Amino acid sequence: MADAAPPPSKRKRELADAGTAACGTEDKEAMVAGVGNGTSAPAHFPFSGFRVKKVLRESARDKILFLHGKVNEASGDGEDAIVILEKTPFQVEQVAQLLMGSPELQLQFSNDIYSTYHMFPPRQLSAYILPSYLPSGI
Repeated sequence: MADAAPPPSKRKRELADAGTAACGTEDKEAMVAGVGNGTSAPAHFPFSGFRVKKVLRESARDKILFLHGKVNEASGDGEDAIVILEKTPFQVEQVAQLLMGSPELQLQFSNDIYSTYHMFPPRQLSAYILPSYLPSGI
């Protein structure tokens, strides 16, 4: 018998349900468009009016950040919003391009045996996924 994937945890389902309920159709399409397939779709996110109230969760290991905040406060009808910032994983087909290019390197440590650098890849190879759970009136 094939192993079935375990169901998502209750907390993850609650976050997903809350985000889905707060999103309009256009927001859902903008969140899904281009995610995971190497393409991107133009989308407008009103982050200029977003004010962070609380960091809900951050994980350096998972490269993800959950923010709770307010949008549209300037117009007087501020609404709660949740923004999720997630670093995309490496795409195997782009690793060669990354290493053969001329990425910016910053020396962190060096001794007579080895050196450690921070590498800053070109913008097109360093993308973020911005699924945002914004109120439907945005």
